Amino acid sequence: MEKQDLQRRNTILTAIVNISQQLFVAGDFEEGLARGLGDLGRALGVTHIYIFQNSDERNGRAVSHRYEWSARRESIEFDSPEFQKMLYTEMGLTSWEQALPQGEIVQGLTRHFSPEAQSFLYERGVLSLIAAPIRQGERWWGVVVCDDHDTERQWTHDEIDAMRSLGNILGAAFTTQHLYESEKLARERAEVLREFARIISTTLFHKDILRQSLGQLRRVMVFDSASIFLTGRRGKQEFMAAIGFADEEMTAFEATRLLKDSPILGQMSRDLQPVISADVRTLPGWIWVPGAETVRSFLGVPLVMHDEMIGALMLDSTHTAFFQEADMQMAQALAQHIATAIENAWLYEDKQRQLHLATVLQSVGALLTTDIKADALYEQLFDLLAEVIDYDSTTLQLLSPDGEFMELAAGRGFEDVEKAREIVRTLSIHSLSKMPEPPYWEVIPDTYQDDRWEVLPGSEPIRSWIGAALLVKGRLIGVLNVDSYTVGAYNYEMGATVAAFANQAAVAIERAHLYERLHSQAAVLVKQVSERTSELQAERDRTLAILESVGESIIVTDTEARILYVNPAMEWQSGYSRNELLHKNPRILQSGQASPSFYEKMWETILTGKSWSGELVNRRKDGSFYDLAVTIAPIITPDGKITGFVSVQADISRLKELDRLKSKFVSNVSHELRTPLTNIKMYLTLLMRGKEERRARYYEVLDQEVDRLTNLIQDLLDLSRLEAELPLDKMARIKPQVVFPVLFDTFRQKAELKKIAFRTAVPATLPDVIMTANHFGQLITNLIGNALAYTPEGGEVVIMVETAVLNDRPALKIIISDNGPGIAEEDLPYLFDRFYRGELTKERNVPGTGLGLAICKEIVTRYNGDISVQSQPNEGATFTVWLPITENG
Repeated sequence: MEKQDLQRRNTILTAIVNISQQLFVAGDFEEGLARGLGDLGRALGVTHIYIFQNSDERNGRAVSHRYEWSARRESIEFDSPEFQKMLYTEMGLTSWEQALPQGEIVQGLTRHFSPEAQSFLYERGVLSLIAAPIRQGERWWGVVVCDDHDTERQWTHDEIDAMRSLGNILGAAFTTQHLYESEKLARERAEVLREFARIISTTLFHKDILRQSLGQLRRVMVFDSASIFLTGRRGKQEFMAAIGFADEEMTAFEATRLLKDSPILGQMSRDLQPVISADVRTLPGWIWVPGAETVRSFLGVPLVMHDEMIGALMLDSTHTAFFQEADMQMAQALAQHIATAIENAWLYEDKQRQLHLATVLQSVGALLTTDIKADALYEQLFDLLAEVIDYDSTTLQLLSPDGEFMELAAGRGFEDVEKAREIVRTLSIHSLSKMPEPPYWEVIPDTYQDDRWEVLPGSEPIRSWIGAALLVKGRLIGVLNVDSYTVGAYNYEMGATVAAFANQAAVAIERAHLYERLHSQAAVLVKQVSERTSELQAERDRTLAILESVGESIIVTDTEARILYVNPAMEWQSGYSRNELLHKNPRILQSGQASPSFYEKMWETILTGKSWSGELVNRRKDGSFYDLAVTIAPIITPDGKITGFVSVQADISRLKELDRLKSKFVSNVSHELRTPLTNIKMYLTLLMRGKEERRARYYEVLDQEVDRLTNLIQDLLDLSRLEAELPLDKMARIKPQVVFPVLFDTFRQKAELKKIAFRTAVPATLPDVIMTANHFGQLITNLIGNALAYTPEGGEVVIMVETAVLNDRPALKIIISDNGPGIAEEDLPYLFDRFYRGELTKERNVPGTGLGLAICKEIVTRYNGDISVQSQPNEGATFTVWLPITENG
């Protein structure tokens, strides 16, 4: 044997020895396996080493990817579905199923395998491979495979022997590891059983027991989801706790509702034996619960106490044939502990419930020693009733004096009390028939299935009912009704609880009625004495309410001009609080703009007993001025004496401002109309008197001035329409990608005439804009038209569109830039005012009305958008508009 071959053989043998040592020494099994496979792979010079584990499926034998080493350091996905449960037949490796169980080695070039195998292997880049069986005693556990993606190689005897040894070593290692993990699992299960014992001795409520039990379950059992269902033994309501579901609370709720009539739970209740299913899709009686659609394997174990099933422990897996006999045995042991814990918890809860009921009944009895009105008593009784039973609605019905019908004394949980009152009157005698003598109370678990229940409009939601007679010394005074909107919410035990409550409540109600009758006569006397006082107080209250609610400011002073009263409007108007104004002189509000003689004439008038009216300018607390229309009247007693003054002050600042704006608007419109009209008149005169050869120019100017006048009128009409339009149409939608091309084509032609570069950057897909097409077109036309008007020949106009955010809401952002003369800094604050035109505009004689940007601002504001401008002189201008878009845009 050549030296090189001998050296390679030693390297392979060393790798085999190393992998054996790595797998059978204490430490991390996974890490040792990975390190050993790497040593062997490098020694053999292969591309990959795979380990696959066998499994028996319904449609044949399959293998699943478990471990791998790659010479190319590729990312290894052990849980990739592509390499899980691959059938030998589907891979074209049927011959492997015959050779490998016999301990034979499968090896060779890919092109020597069957056509089906070649297709499978070539697709994965395999040129040659060698496979050895992994056995655990007589059981064929799986296969270890080495492949080469680079060359077609013939495998040597050393390599074949190495693979056979590797298969034997892995079989023994996996057996040892399985024994180790089994022993570890046994220890953990013992610890969990001890933990369950601790839960039994320390946890007193069954819902806590269920949740803690499910939490401990994950330590010893493997599953995807689990739940514990209580069947309602001893009058307890059904309840379920669950873990492992996407929405555990929802799934538990739906399961509680759906599984009450489950045939599988019925079988476990009859047989008191577990139910295990490899595939629930074939399990008779399986009920699909929302949130558990991916369940495939199922293990159900009854919770048994005193030879009766009180619930079930249920485990689920998303894999078929997942649970084994060992899982069932462990689940049975846990179920017994859970059943014991629940039984003890129920006993404790029963005692706590009885103790709590006694405490509540004591509180009801305490009401006998208090003087309380009936309405207040009813509310307290409803509060105390809620402490001993859950209800959606409840009524106290009292017998009429003639004993012919019941009347609704009080109720809780009804949207329409009058409707409830009508139902009570209609069904009152019918309700009494449902409570035979004795025990004078009754339970209807399902009103839709009980012939005694009569459904009236408005009572349809009631699905469970308890009725208990209100008796005082054997005399019927009424009925206490408790309603639930859930079927089966009430049982016999709960009915007894309500009956005990009704016995105590009846005495308290009777005493409250007696108390009210005794006090009714005293109340009549008190009423007569207080009627006059009440009338006077009511008059005073009405006057004060009027003063407090009027929109004008009111000041009341004494004859020394000390402020005795101010209303809220005065506080809002002046900025001073009431405490800051009381006992002060009104001069605290003076602005200093009125002369002393003005106030002298005012005092002259009011001191003679006459009223004074006029206008004043006052100063607020923050120093700002406001205009007032003031009326001051003296307060005169019947004997003619002046005891004070009342001043009514109306803020007319807004009216003054509107008057100023109106004057300014009229002035601006007059000026803007006068200029084109003057020019039209002048050129008409020139047409009549001027030179013949100049007439074409005259007509051109006249046409321009008429257009100017038309544009001005149109802009004024647009503004008027915007202000007069109906409220915003929130359903208005336009598609910008449809409108933009039409607008851009028009302006692109205008740009070409002026030799201006017209560039656009608009995404192919845009969200819908919340705006009418008319307003959108008017807005974009004004802005692009301005950009073209102010851009010189050879310049450029750029329009960019993108999505953005405005005030935390999605918006469409439109940016229109030009490289025109720009805007002076002092003009920027007023650019969107009506008729405002900057100095640069006037200097360059650019035509316009000064209304276009005002219209743009009006449109944007109407749709809760925004518009801004950035500019520097000689550096162009950029207008940015944000428009709201649809939320799903």
